[in-house]
Amino acid sequence: MRSSLQSLTISTLLLFAALAFAQNPQGTPPPSPPSTAERLENLAQQLNLTDAQKEKIKPILEDEAKQIQGLRDDTLLTREQRFSKFKEIRENTQSQIRPLLTEEQQKKLDEIRKQSRQQPAGRGPQNRRDTQNPQ
Repeated sequence: MRSSLQSLTISTLLLFAALAFAQNPQGTPPPSPPSTAERLENLAQQLNLTDAQKEKIKPILEDEAKQIQGLRDDTLLTREQRFSKFKEIRENTQSQIRPLLTEEQQKKLDEIRKQSRQQPAGRGPQNRRDTQNPQ
């Protein structure tokens, strides 16, 4: 009887482990989104922002982060509704940032956005394996 209980317990644990692994085959948690400070620093480097531009853009990114967190916390929305609202928040953020940029910076931002749309999700340059030089 005790042996059967132990077998059942072990089987149940293995089942849960298999289910957890199937949801995330790498066995690692999904990467967290970049912080507001990281996003601002990335924009600053990519667009060569001035200190004045950084000061104006920071609260816009902070507001966006709050809205996105609220969206993630809203369990009543469907996946499609959440995606639509997320897209709306991002577009609103971009519409606030664009006027703060020079024409050259706007063109560069457009190039960056175009490239990011062409990459599969989660496969940005920092996440891509070097297929030319596998090690």
